[in-house]
Amino acid sequence: MKTKLITPNVLLLSFPNRKELTFTMCRVEEYYEAASDNLRGKNFTWPEFIDEFTNEKGHLDYFHSWSGFNIPGESFRAWVDGCTDMSLRERDMVAEVYQHVAFDQKFYVIAAQESDVSVEDHEIAHATYYTTDEYRAIMQDLNAKLDNDTRVLLINGFADLGYSETVFEDELQAFLSTSTFEYLNKRFEMSQEMFDRVTPAYMKVFKDFCKSS
Repeated sequence: MKTKLITPNVLLLSFPNRKELTFTMCRVEEYYEAASDNLRGKNFTWPEFIDEFTNEKGHLDYFHSWSGFNIPGESFRAWVDGCTDMSLRERDMVAEVYQHVAFDQKFYVIAAQESDVSVEDHEIAHATYYTTDEYRAIMQDLNAKLDNDTRVLLINGFADLGYSETVFEDELQAFLSTSTFEYLNKRFEMSQEMFDRVTPAYMKVFKDFCKSS
């Protein structure tokens, strides 16, 4: 695991492969934003996690379905305070976070595989939405003006992918500000016309706030 401070209160954790990424981050992430009321906001055990994400045929797709993670500081702190059965990976991750951010201040933790720049950008968009009031206000205004066809297309897609409705507005800005047409077309069947009409405004805000350096 490598660490990088994106800003003084946004910490990026980079992992060498998907296994290390997901096994380390899955429980704190689902504590924050699980679609299931059985997990969100609860300090669930590993058996409870496995039971929730395993289908009737015994398939557990979670560990190859997610390539990036993002957790607000308040959720991270609450999970750490309540978790009594951390794995070695989780303990090492928490130690790194403690070392690099001030737990008593507003912070954000994001995680991705090493050199996965597109995923890093997506997670940085989430972090900026949480930590930067001006960015969040502009993105919320863009979301409010979003045409209904685009909103329905993406929100239905978020629900199908297992996102909690509590993060839909945040996901709208993150996907629309950092994703390529090829990605949005493949994942949500977004048309080129819709992409060209909707994304430039979001991408400009992301560039202005997150890529100015």
